[in-house]
Amino acid sequence: MKQHNTEHELDRTFQSFKNIGLNEEEKTDMYKKLMGNINDSNQKKKKVRFFQSAIPLAMTALLLMIGGLYVTQMFFPNEQVSPGTELSDKETAINELKPTDFYEFRLVAFFEEFPYSDWQGDESLDPGLKKQFEIYEELTTIVPIDRLEEFQLFMPDSKYVEAFGVKEFPTFIGFDHTGIFFTSNELNDVEDFMEHVQQQQAMAGAIAIRTIEEFPYEIKQPTVMPFEPVWTDIDGRIVQHTSAFLNISYSDQENRMEIVIMSDRSIEDPPLEHELPLEEYQQVQLSDGTKALYTLDDRIQVLIWDDGELNYRIIIYLEEKAVEKYTITELIEIADSFE
Repeated sequence: MKQHNTEHELDRTFQSFKNIGLNEEEKTDMYKKLMGNINDSNQKKKKVRFFQSAIPLAMTALLLMIGGLYVTQMFFPNEQVSPGTELSDKETAINELKPTDFYEFRLVAFFEEFPYSDWQGDESLDPGLKKQFEIYEELTTIVPIDRLEEFQLFMPDSKYVEAFGVKEFPTFIGFDHTGIFFTSNELNDVEDFMEHVQQQQAMAGAIAIRTIEEFPYEIKQPTVMPFEPVWTDIDGRIVQHTSAFLNISYSDQENRMEIVIMSDRSIEDPPLEHELPLEEYQQVQLSDGTKALYTLDDRIQVLIWDDGELNYRIIIYLEEKAVEKYTITELIEIADSFE
């Protein structure tokens, strides 16, 4: 079969144009049509070439993606905690202790023992314990409770000692809403943490208060006291349009009682993660029939009740672990005296 000569055909075609009589306008029109056909042909060829290359490329990418997922599942199985899987003791402890709001912070401190009334004059006191007691005394001067959502003290028998692997006393752990913020044995790190707390709360709009008059609610105070207080300290905070907190601490050389007043909590609210479960509380009544809750923890007695839009708490600090300092009747008598 004779091979088709494209070049020869083109020469013949263009040669024949010489025999056609065209004026200038007709030549221009013919040129535009000819170039338009050439451009259309080139565009179609480009589209064909694009799809010819793009489709195999897309298929290759899809196959690589499927293959990658398969290999990932084979060599790196999903490590998410499935429903029903137990968290570690440390993870559980963090969830129990960390605050829930971004502007709230908590501090826990682990001590081997707490200072007693005449420890400074005890010549038989172990030097290590004496150092801890000195740190404890200094700690209470640099940690204003109004800046913290909660400040807790633990001894070696606490479940959190094992959960956090505490080996040295004292140990300090600070928490923000994401979990552990710092862990240290040094007071300097506690001071740095408190500076951070102050900065963050200032940004969040939390305002520290030092007097009852600054508290945005009219409050009631006890007229019956279980001891004659020598010192009275007032701390609190206000978060605009959110909450108000006030702590009035009464103490002498051997006794300490705190009255905590909150605007964003109620006796009907479920306990927070760090608080004791409801079954740990005993339901009681004040003399006027107001519902109240009582509990005895390792280091404190607590009586809780609501009065109007405020939540009141009496907290008694114990000298002996889990040994009541006052009867429930005596605590109710204090609560009844609020006016």
